[in-house]
Amino acid sequence: MDRVRYMDFDQDPIEQGHKHYGLFMKRKCFEREKEVRATILLQQDGQGATVPCDQSVLVSRIQISPLSEGDFNNDIEALCAEYHLDKSVTGSPLYRIPNYGIKI
Repeated sequence: MDRVRYMDFDQDPIEQGHKHYGLFMKRKCFEREKEVRATILLQQDGQGATVPCDQSVLVSRIQISPLSEGDFNNDIEALCAEYHLDKSVTGSPLYRIPNYGIKI
């Protein structure tokens, strides 16, 4: 378990000595997420592992791509209901033009 490193992939140096470094990197524009990830080393390739956890504690909100189309939002809400995850699903504001709190 480790924090995600938010990087400018064109300029930032790659950290040495981190065993699973590639699993813990993300583009700098996502830095506001302050994400933490956990990984499990499996004994054999192709085998999964079930890890019991309380999803309602792990997930604070669900934000989908601003480019998603059609019923994608409804599909995600249905999955949440199926897995008893009571969180709202919202579209990412990534491409919205901010109002900067001023009138122009």
